Amino acid sequence: MARLTPLETIATLIEARRSHDMPTAFDCYATDALVILRPGERGVGEAAIKAFIAAVGDLNLAFEKHDVLEHGDIALHTSRYMLDLGDAGRISGRTADVLRRNVDGAWRIVIDNAFAE
Repeated sequence: MARLTPLETIATLIEARRSHDMPTAFDCYATDALVILRPGERGVGEAAIKAFIAAVGDLNLAFEKHDVLEHGDIALHTSRYMLDLGDAGRISGRTADVLRRNVDGAWRIVIDNAFAE
């Protein structure tokens, strides 16, 4: 599926993670993407991306205030999130993603930083 805007890619990723659709979630990333697995820990490539997707798939996350800045074939997406930990409370944070438009017009994430405070 061609995601013709950066925000369509982000929305597709969020929904795919919620529904545990690993192939669709993985397809939102460039195969050599950099993901921040936790503060100070980064990973690159298929194994790191899949581990990251699996790790956040079961989290109760709500996103808001999506902002996108585009310049040519590059985009920066930022948003706020709230992580509901049940009885342990809530954690808020900011995420930042860099996306690149492919020759087919689809946008893919090349950097995913869920700890962009």
